[in-house]
Amino acid sequence: MPDYVIDLHKTFSPSKMFVPFVHFTDNFEKLCKIIEEGFMVNYCTETLSNNDRDIRSAFPMISLSNLTIDQGKYALASYGTFGIALTKRFVEKYKFNPVLYLDRHSDITKYVVNSFDTIKENYWEGRLESHLFNEDSKSELVLFSRNLMTQFAYSKNYDAELVRKGFLIDKNYRFGLEREWRLVHKEKNIKYFLIKEEVDNKRKFNEIIRDVRYTIEFEDLEEILVEADYQVDIVKKILQNKFGKADVKISINTRRHMDDEG
Repeated sequence: MPDYVIDLHKTFSPSKMFVPFVHFTDNFEKLCKIIEEGFMVNYCTETLSNNDRDIRSAFPMISLSNLTIDQGKYALASYGTFGIALTKRFVEKYKFNPVLYLDRHSDITKYVVNSFDTIKENYWEGRLESHLFNEDSKSELVLFSRNLMTQFAYSKNYDAELVRKGFLIDKNYRFGLEREWRLVHKEKNIKYFLIKEEVDNKRKFNEIIRDVRYTIEFEDLEEILVEADYQVDIVKKILQNKFGKADVKISINTRRHMDDEG
């Protein structure tokens, strides 16, 4: 038995510390549309590397980060300067999950990368559909593929290249600090993943899911981030029209108007 006493009243309880879930965008109109209509689902390309080689696929998803708005201004600056912060209620309602960040040298990364060959081979030879979510299927191949691709869908390298609109921004960007939570959309007759040339043609597949929305309720809102005073008034009007009330914290992000640091 220990010869000391732990005062449980003085221990730190993370459950008492609330950190919202934020989404940043580069466009004020996009932010307004999220408030009015909800989040769109888009096929996003994900690449995993184990240093020997890369695997690539695209999944229909929505991404949030478990950060405060102030943290997001810095950690998520590459995504834009407009933001929206949401409650834990929102992510629980739609079954978001934290991303599993993988180190390039880890055994689990090696397993996912090497197992991906089985998916590609069977998919292109017609033995596997990319929907994968026929719950009645007893096929070992389907069960294996579903588990692997679900794991891939919610995984990301802790450090990797950051590319924006075809340009390399950072050779060794630390994605792990974004604390991403992800929702990967599952629906009959919608591809759960794209591979090979499908990834390069993902715009065509995004058209198929263009009307899918995950809507926001007023109780989901924690804070909204804009760039100018006039945008505050616009957001308040949108909130009033949609919810009948507008008492949500709206902050102004001045970072876009600051000189680059460093």
